Amino acid sequence: MSTSYSAPPRRGWFANLRFVLLVGSATILMIMILAAFGSNAAQPTSGGGEMSWPLIGHLVTAVPALALGAYLFLARKGDARHKFLGKIQAVLMVATAIASLGLGHGVSFIHFFSILTLFCIPYAIWQVRRGNVDEHRRVMSGLYIGTVIAGLLTFLPGRFMGNMLFG
Repeated sequence: MSTSYSAPPRRGWFANLRFVLLVGSATILMIMILAAFGSNAAQPTSGGGEMSWPLIGHLVTAVPALALGAYLFLARKGDARHKFLGKIQAVLMVATAIASLGLGHGVSFIHFFSILTLFCIPYAIWQVRRGNVDEHRRVMSGLYIGTVIAGLLTFLPGRFMGNMLFG
């Protein structure tokens, strides 16, 4: 049995503020990523070095996952488009998490988000297939918030993206 689901009713100013902050943070993150790759530090001739295959795979999946996640956050829920794009989003997030495990020198605090993603994506899919749409929404929203936070943390001083953007 398939039921169509639309966005939940508005919950007041705090929910709207949270939504604006999340989408605003994702937008800032996308701008920072583009700026980092447009900077001189990203050029191999200026000391940026070569990017590893795990990093390339991570960026190739993370950037579309971030953009698609924002769209899914805004768009109507439960229709065929949401289900199709949600499957793509899930694959991108799992691929991003797997690729991130090959990054860095050992395990860092950001790897926690990757491990969490690898457990939460199957759980969220299981919940929506059981008809528990509220839990699915809660888990996927939490994962997207975690994605934005993890992305912003990569711009800390001393991390690869931070060094590319800020030198």
